[in-house]
Amino acid sequence: MDILDALLQEHQVIRDLFDRYDQLGPRSHAERRALFHVIRAELESHHPGEEEILYPAIRAAHPGHLDERVEEHRVVRRLLAEIALLGPEDKAFPVKFLVLRENVEHHLREEELELYERARASLSSREREDLGRALAAARGRAAEPSS
Repeated sequence: MDILDALLQEHQVIRDLFDRYDQLGPRSHAERRALFHVIRAELESHHPGEEEILYPAIRAAHPGHLDERVEEHRVVRRLLAEIALLGPEDKAFPVKFLVLRENVEHHLREEELELYERARASLSSREREDLGRALAAARGRAAEPSS
């Protein structure tokens, strides 16, 4: 599968998880906490695929755009760590979660409208397929239990 198509599928999963979170009632603390951990795991598995596979492949053609994307990933990781320390009943939890969501949605939009289009223009379909296989292999290694 083309790496961009695979990453776009992951983006949709992330959006769907945020939408599910919105459907939870304000008193659904345990469900909010559990869903936050699912969102966190999805984001933490998504970022390395971009940073370690896609970004190096297009760095020469689009260096400035990648620096901003990597910084956005850093901000999201920091927010995830801060939220993980809070209980969902904590008054700061929904505020920080909203900031996380806004950051992630902004990041996804910019990637899809700018970076992925640039990548599509600078990488051949074969290169994107090869990168997609590398992404799938990396995901497979990450899913293997450690000995």
